[in-house]
Amino acid sequence: MHGRLKDYYMKVLCQCYSDDGRMLVCGNNYGELILFDVEKALRDDGSRQDSTAVQNGGSFSGVASASSSTTTLKDSRVRTQVSSGALYCLASAGEYLLAGGVGEVLALSWSSILEGRLEVDWALRLPMHSGLNKPEVNALALGDGNQRAYLASGDNKVHSFELETRQLLGSLEEHQDYVHGVAINRTESELYSAGEDGTVKLWDLRSRKTVCSVDVKKFEKLRSRSGASWVGAVALDRSEEWLLVSGGHLPAVLHTKSMSPTIVFGDVDNDCYVATFSNDLITVAGEGGKVHHYTLSGELRAAVPSSSAAVYSVAMHPQKRCASTAGASNKIDLSRNLMYNDLVLTV
Repeated sequence: MHGRLKDYYMKVLCQCYSDDGRMLVCGNNYGELILFDVEKALRDDGSRQDSTAVQNGGSFSGVASASSSTTTLKDSRVRTQVSSGALYCLASAGEYLLAGGVGEVLALSWSSILEGRLEVDWALRLPMHSGLNKPEVNALALGDGNQRAYLASGDNKVHSFELETRQLLGSLEEHQDYVHGVAINRTESELYSAGEDGTVKLWDLRSRKTVCSVDVKKFEKLRSRSGASWVGAVALDRSEEWLLVSGGHLPAVLHTKSMSPTIVFGDVDNDCYVATFSNDLITVAGEGGKVHHYTLSGELRAAVPSSSAAVYSVAMHPQKRCASTAGASNKIDLSRNLMYNDLVLTV
């Protein structure tokens, strides 16, 4: 596919900041990783410089303004193909960046990434039982001090791996369709999973059995205009009392004891792919291209338009109150205050 046409159909599906907040890594539907120096963008407030992504020495044009005070990057960034299939999720696990793709999770050293090199060091391979299709890794959660990874998979299972030995520890197998999202508690005793089958399941990781399974169709207050009930994302707050879920239904906060909705975000009546707790805010986003930020009591703080018709990923900076938004375009929006966008990075 021609370069410009390829960029036109690009979907940036996932993002991850380095622990020090200097770099932002993005993964797309072509199996590419793209690296940006966001520290420079945040530092050079008010400047207007070119931002490009570079692949094998060839540049991909660069800057789109978000406002009259847009900040942009000067340095070229790295764009590298690391997989033959799409990259669906990214997570930082100590000294490695983990990238979930089709049938595998790729591991890249942060030390190399910070030097501008996107090189795969090793990989976890999902088990193949039948057929030729490899299941995708839709999301991953880390436990035990980043020593274990729990993978939400397209084969209807949640697979757990030991990262040091790269061995499969076991699989959770009660979903009837794709598993889209996972969230784990601090003690790594419980895991929540969200599925295409419309259920949110709470697992006891010691027995590997479900403690509770909630079908969102049973809650009339969660019904969206489309009537869809798939659950695409799940997040646990710091107190572990509240669970945020989103998908084809209306986004909602469930109480973890009763597993019933306490807050419903009825003004977000589009399919939602993003659900996160961060900076004492609740963030949901998806079709329609807006990123909605709510207080923990459910009050809308901001509905920020993005450069994409659909938002697939919102990443929060680890040290600053800012976020980057990516989705169904080759543009990534950067917001310094979560109220409006300051910068658009173009891959």
